[in-house]
Amino acid sequence: MTGSEASSKTKPTDKIFGITNIKSYVPFLLYLHRMNYDSWKELFKTHCIGYSVCGHLDGSSFKVNEPRWEEVDNIVKQWMYSTLTQPLLQTILKPDATAVEVWKSIEALFLENKESKAMELYDELRSITIDDSTIAQYCTRIKSIADILANIGTPVPERNLLIYAIIGLSPKFVHVVTTILHQKPFPTFLEMRSMLTLEERSMLKEQNRVVPSIHQDHASAPTILNTTHENRHQKNRPPNNHRGTSFNGRGGCRNSRGGGRSGRSGRGRTGGVGGNFGSSYTLAGNSG
Repeated sequence: MTGSEASSKTKPTDKIFGITNIKSYVPFLLYLHRMNYDSWKELFKTHCIGYSVCGHLDGSSFKVNEPRWEEVDNIVKQWMYSTLTQPLLQTILKPDATAVEVWKSIEALFLENKESKAMELYDELRSITIDDSTIAQYCTRIKSIADILANIGTPVPERNLLIYAIIGLSPKFVHVVTTILHQKPFPTFLEMRSMLTLEERSMLKEQNRVVPSIHQDHASAPTILNTTHENRHQKNRPPNNHRGTSFNGRGGCRNSRGGGRSGRSGRGRTGGVGGNFGSSYTLAGNSG
């Protein structure tokens, strides 16, 4: 082996000692419940190929053929540990395991859970409903489930995803749903989301417009305000005004000749009580 050949074989391996943060290359953690194994595996394996250490994942690298093999193997193992969630790390952690053993343990764990997880997610997708969520929240939930299913190798066709979303909507979206169902070809999931979002905004605008008008057009509102104003006006009126009002009431009875004494007395009492609430209306009429 020439010096240049030896240099080309050892130099990529030596570069791994300078990597201090694997998360710059694999920018998310591997979660068991999210089933994001396929995405994690692709990024991690690509990184190892770039640094010529993929043999520590598939078992093709041997101690006798590679200097500092144990050091490199432990670095690859550290990379894996750094990209696992704590519950997952505790599940696969085993003393003195090699990088390839850790790699195979992770793979086996996800493959074992793949089928049961897929059935669970499909059930959730078929029964999903919007409830009190907004369209944005509802569609995000659906897309998250679809992404997990894609990660475990069982992608949902977009047409099916659209139908699941429509079935879970509330009846108030019936008009836009009718429009969606009559489109040929079917809109994409993102196009459906945009149509539903526009409908939701229109309904919210209409609701905000109707509520203030109900308060303004309510028949009892001006009556309550006028009555409150008159009560406050009568309460604050000086005592001599009350006497004057009562005298006017009596005077009105006395001027109506032909009425009996009992009639005169009755009218005076009625006028006095009515004056407390109606005097301002009478004054307004007289002034006019």
